[in-house]
Amino acid sequence: MFRLIICALLLSGCVAIPASPEENVDARIMPDPESYTIGFVDSAVRFYVENGREKTIEYFALEENMIDQWYILIIDVETGRLITAPDPDYIGYYIRGNVDVTGYAHGIELVSADENGKWVHYVWENPVTNNLHQKHTWAIRQDDLVFASGWYEEEEYKEGQNE
Repeated sequence: MFRLIICALLLSGCVAIPASPEENVDARIMPDPESYTIGFVDSAVRFYVENGREKTIEYFALEENMIDQWYILIIDVETGRLITAPDPDYIGYYIRGNVDVTGYAHGIELVSADENGKWVHYVWENPVTNNLHQKHTWAIRQDDLVFASGWYEEEEYKEGQNE
């Protein structure tokens, strides 16, 4: 049901996915990063449904398909490993074992997403700043894959901040 609402918002223009990485996304994202993220992930799932597994993996493995800090991770549910990410060093990475600096096992949470989707919030290194930030990730399962993306809070994480 939630996905239907997001799809309706996308179709009505309330949530718009940028056409290219060059487009200024701040004006569209900052007022509502949650809706933007869900729409971004849903567009990846639609791409998968329309183009199949191989083309989807190839497409989202390209760094040029990142939009600002948004990129698509695709996790193989059976193995718990990343099968695509914009950084090729992470292909094959065992995400199911990820634990953040607070001890939260967010990798298990990401892999356990179902077809209704779920939010997973954890502390992770922002690749833009190379510092720890709170990250908010939307993950949703389609077939035997989990599609995920999210954003980082602007403020750096300080130890004990979310405890």
